[in-house]
Amino acid sequence: MSENETSKHMATPQQPMTSDKAEPQTELGWEIAKQLRALYSQQVSEPLPDKFIILLDQLAKSERKG
Repeated sequence: MSENETSKHMATPQQPMTSDKAEPQTELGWEIAKQLRALYSQQVSEPLPDKFIILLDQLAKSERKG
């Protein structure tokens, strides 16, 4: 598989994973895909909630002790 083919199938926050078979076939499909990409992009850029960061810190501390 060439580098171009490999990068085509790798997901990134800016470009979700796509495949030739997953292309929308209708205008509605394109609109749904557009909205899903916007939602995904928004979620990726959101900061982690404080409670989740605290839990990750607690987990890291417990792993260092054990």
